[in-house]
Amino acid sequence: MQNLERDKATQAMAAGQSRLTVAGRHDELRRRPHRALLMIPSPVHNPFAAAVQVVAGLGCRRGCSVEDLSTVLIGSLHAQGLTVDNLTGLASITHKRDEPGLLALAERLGLQLSCFSAEELQPYQNGVQGSPLTLAATGSPAVAEPCALALAERLSGQPAQLLGEKTRDASATCALASLAPKDVS
Repeated sequence: MQNLERDKATQAMAAGQSRLTVAGRHDELRRRPHRALLMIPSPVHNPFAAAVQVVAGLGCRRGCSVEDLSTVLIGSLHAQGLTVDNLTGLASITHKRDEPGLLALAERLGLQLSCFSAEELQPYQNGVQGSPLTLAATGSPAVAEPCALALAERLSGQPAQLLGEKTRDASATCALASLAPKDVS
């Protein structure tokens, strides 16, 4: 029965209608219609990807559209072999807490947008390439990477690690950080 289900999902995916997830579920549009615009096929069938939980740190120019933010977020996830199912939260700097594109993205994904002040991001600036323009605009030399690290550490209670390089386009940046597994001992 499970093979039949997989065959149907694979055929649907080839037709551009659906995608197969690691757990064998398919037809994500029906399960999560709010994620319809963010659907991409998994680049590689990676059984370990389902267990990975990540957060996204996002920076953007004022007035950045939800589509631009979605594109940079999906690009970051895709580069790591992940999908929106792996996302557990979004983060940005307090300066951007009322940015319509960020708020719309969080609503579309059904995730909370956590915001951090420049002071809260200071411990996460080491090893991150900052920008004088970003510093002047927000009070923090970098936004995406420190926000991702800060949220991942807050959620897991342990030091976090960035996944790959940040992704950027003309109006938005995105960095991913993995949540360290909680120690259950």
